[in-house]
Amino acid sequence: MSTKESNLQKNIAESRTNRLLVICVDRDDDIGKKAGVTTPIVGRNS
Repeated sequence: MSTKESNLQKNIAESRTNRLLVICVDRDDDIGKKAGVTTPIVGRNS
């Protein structure tokens, strides 16, 4: 396996363990109004 392929495999493995937290505060509820959903929207699959 070449060094390039080895680095690619390492990056793929690392990306599976990284986590991302997104926080959005919608004070004027325009997301709820435009999307037609009840806010606050909370949860992993929301």
